[in-house]
Amino acid sequence: MLDYILQYKWAFFIGGEAVFWGSIVCFLLLRYVWNYRKLSKLFILLFLLSDLWMAAIGYLDYRRTGQFETFQWVILIFLAYALFFGRSDLRKLDAFIAVKTAKWWGIPDHELPPAEPKLSGTAHTRRELKNFTVHFVLYAAVTSVLIVVYGIVPEQSLPPEPSGPYAIRLALAGIVNHETAASVLKVWSLILAIDAAITLSYVIFPKKPDKTAASR
Repeated sequence: MLDYILQYKWAFFIGGEAVFWGSIVCFLLLRYVWNYRKLSKLFILLFLLSDLWMAAIGYLDYRRTGQFETFQWVILIFLAYALFFGRSDLRKLDAFIAVKTAKWWGIPDHELPPAEPKLSGTAHTRRELKNFTVHFVLYAAVTSVLIVVYGIVPEQSLPPEPSGPYAIRLALAGIVNHETAASVLKVWSLILAIDAAITLSYVIFPKKPDKTAASR
């Protein structure tokens, strides 16, 4: 049975993703369309079990092959998103659907749940710094694991151009001595650099309050 699952691992992965998204849809339908709030919580459990299912397949496949391949990378990206951003995004989606369905049922505006205030100034900067810190910690953790598994690109293998500090040349080369992992880290390093630049811009130039919201 295990060999069969690993042989068709991509099909089982897609099935796990279908359960993942299907559980979210069922959760929202039961909660806001049919008003079965207690029953809807069962689909949150199914949502979590689908993540554990994908993690188990990725781990067992790694144990069988002894290699960290594209399949493990895809699962790692999905699990990292679910772990670090999935909960907050689901909360935002839940609040959005709650407001939309309340209006659909004709509930007056004053009875709607209060909207999440839009942050500005120091509060917004603090949130951006927190989000960047989570991003950086995740990047550093994954990179550290890959360095242990594959090792660092030898200095003599680094491209001569562009010239500059060793750390920058290493990041441009993908850091680790594995082609697929290095390609992923190249893209991720670029995204992290962009994220850092955006976060720094909010530190230097804090976001101003929304004039429209402030006038209400």
